[in-house]
Amino acid sequence: MEQDCEINGNPASDWSAAVAVNDRHDLDVRETTVWENTPKAFEGDWDDLGSNSFEVAPLCEIDYAAPPGIIDMQDLMMFVQYFTARDAQADIAPPVGTHDLNDLVSFIDLYFNGCD
Repeated sequence: MEQDCEINGNPASDWSAAVAVNDRHDLDVRETTVWENTPKAFEGDWDDLGSNSFEVAPLCEIDYAAPPGIIDMQDLMMFVQYFTARDAQADIAPPVGTHDLNDLVSFIDLYFNGCD
């Protein structure tokens, strides 16, 4: 049984799905988030026991790098790259059109406190 899990961002190059269930087994899935699996999430017999989510997690404006939905060091490095290049993706706080201390403070706040 899969419970309270995230199954996301799994490419299945040699299989037909991110999770392939053998014909001799069943899979029970409950309270699990499943999204962005290619070519599809499940292959074979599985039972949806409820409270599962099959939608993409909401992305934060500072979620620049994979994996989606997780703010980590890769996102920090990309923000620094965008900010130093004066790229519009780093302009996350007013006033719009400038790369200033407000953008840095907003990034730090979102990085440590999470996105809503």
